[in-house]
This record gives sequence, C-alpha cells and structure tokens, in this order.
Amino acid sequence: TSPDAADDTDFGRVDIINDTISHTYTIENADDANLTLSGSRFVDIAGNHASDFTVAAQPTSPVAGSGNDHHMIKFDPSTDGCLFGESLWANAIVHCRLSSNHFLSLSFL
Repeated sequence: TSPDAADDTDFGRVDIINDTISHTYTIENADDANLTLSGSRFVDIAGNHASDFTVAAQPTSPVAGSGNDHHMIKFDPSTDGCLFGESLWANAIVHCRLSSNHFLSLSFL
C-alpha cells in the first residue's frame, strides 16, 4: 500500500530550506490500443498539502499500445511535519471504455 519507499511513493525527509526532491513515475499501457489521457492536465495534485507538490513533467498522450510514458512529481515542502498529497491521473479512454480515476497516495516527512 502507498505510501511506501519500495514503490517510490514515500519521499522521506526533505529539508524545507535547501532541498526539493523529484520522483519519476511510469504509466504502462498493457493494451494493444493507444491509451488516450484526457483533460487539460493529465496528472494533477490534490490533498491538504497540494501546494507543496508540482507535476514537473506531464506524460504525453496517447500512450502507445504496449508502451509506456513517464511523469515527474516534485516535492518542495513549505513547512515541517508529515505532509500528504495525492497524485490524480486523468480519466483514460481505451477502446471507447472509460476507466475510473487512478490515485497514488504520496507521503513526505
């Protein structure tokens, strides 16, 4: 389950004055058809500390069949303590089927 250092969703300790940290995530398309991401931003940040996170690199759309693409989330804390954010992937249309939103919980100390 997230957040977990094993899947790169726990960013650990970050100094609020001098440090930022970025993690790169992969969207894998296991289908043969293109995966079309929708919305003005394909990945967005929500949660109590959303302003401490930035999507530094958006994925491209479509993600080719049997292919993958990447996006990067940057964490720049504005306060001490445990901060939580949530990365939201936009709805994806595959073979005219609408899949639900996918959520990744992120934790930062």
